[in-house]
Amino acid sequence: MKKDSLVIYLPSLASGGVERLFIGLAPLFVEAGFDVTFLLHRLEGSFASALPREVRLATLECNRTWGALLPLMRFLRREQPDILISGLPHNNMISLWARLLARSSVRTIVCQQNTLSMESTFKKNFTYRIMPLLYRIFLRQADGIVASSDGVAKDLIAKMKLPRERIIVIHNAIVFPNFEKQMNAPVEHIWLQGDGPPVILGIGRLVEQKDFITLIMAFARLARQRNVRLIILGEGPLRASLLTLAERLGVADRVSLAGFQKNPLPFMRRAAVLVMSSRYEGFGNVVAEALACGTPVVSTDCPHGPAEILEQGRYGRLVPVGDADAMAQAIGETLDQPLPSGHLRHRGYEFTAQRAATAYMNLFNALLAEESADEQYRRDAA
Repeated sequence: MKKDSLVIYLPSLASGGVERLFIGLAPLFVEAGFDVTFLLHRLEGSFASALPREVRLATLECNRTWGALLPLMRFLRREQPDILISGLPHNNMISLWARLLARSSVRTIVCQQNTLSMESTFKKNFTYRIMPLLYRIFLRQADGIVASSDGVAKDLIAKMKLPRERIIVIHNAIVFPNFEKQMNAPVEHIWLQGDGPPVILGIGRLVEQKDFITLIMAFARLARQRNVRLIILGEGPLRASLLTLAERLGVADRVSLAGFQKNPLPFMRRAAVLVMSSRYEGFGNVVAEALACGTPVVSTDCPHGPAEILEQGRYGRLVPVGDADAMAQAIGETLDQPLPSGHLRHRGYEFTAQRAATAYMNLFNALLAEESADEQYRRDAA
């Protein structure tokens, strides 16, 4: 019996949340009986070596997303997959256009991982500026629309004028079968060896969205009162300016920009507090990951995701976006009165791979059932 074919369409296997999500979910899709293909523009990115052996790999051999339209049309005509799922705004548009122009019957699912209205405001790229308009025009053509949080769903409804019944909220998975092993792996950073001052941890690309400027300013205020250290994991264009800021504030010797870490979980497990300082998010994977590690969290109450994960403050303190004083105070209070580790881990373990995979597969099966019903109707009508 022919397996239902599922194509996961991404630009690359770069170090992003959506790439990590689908790499982690793919074995569960295979286990459930799907024939899974990762379709990339090119085989590149730091997660390329993590691609599961059970899946097939195909590339469109194009350099830019907009150049993927014709290759994707040819792929759909040649392969005739049952389901095509994409997880980034530009890829979402290309997948819908390619399906339309190829006159393909593939069931197309688009996933919105971030708050699009905020992305279109903060990102200077013209294509992000026009993305809300393109979403309003074309996104209704998708067979399934997945939002990573209730906040992202509400943003799509309010700004993209999408009906609520078209959107399914599936929270990102962060607890995969190897979570405990990864969490307990050794970490080489000297500040996390043995007994030393408490370490505050930030994780994310060094870009404006993550607002590590506010985190460093909050840390500098806190460092005047107590002996603490700050580690930030990630790379990006703001690295030099963040180092300059730390020097100007007199805390450069207590701030470590430790670069991208393929496995950040050991850092989380050993940190005293995980701080998310973002201006906006779609979900906030690192918040959920820190909880699953039993690590206390302070986060901005940004749109959208962290407040949902922390249940409006039940599992960690929330502070206004861009408020260094409030952030410093919340970090200090968390250091003095951390929530019990078991309480935090219980919440973090609600975001399992199995739960997310089941939600996605329920959607897949519902769309395939609709397709079978449509085919039966056409046969009966003929």
